[in-house]
Amino acid sequence: MNTAVKEVQVIKATITGEKTEKIRVAAYCRVSTDKDDQLNSFFAQMRYYRDYVRGNDKMVLVDIYADEGIIYGEQKLKI
Repeated sequence: MNTAVKEVQVIKATITGEKTEKIRVAAYCRVSTDKDDQLNSFFAQMRYYRDYVRGNDKMVLVDIYADEGIIYGEQKLKI
């Protein structure tokens, strides 16, 4: 039986206080048709997410993702 005394080394934390790193946020916006009211809804969704994240100092908006295949009239809507 080994009776040697084992020594424990305590390593103190080097970071104290609250975490200050911002939360990275991505949003996804989508509409189901190419009608005018849906296009307005699409832009309203984008505006909502931008405003929401800007209003929270613990968040940063990385990107807003959307379906690229939304057809509006003859043009494709790309973000």
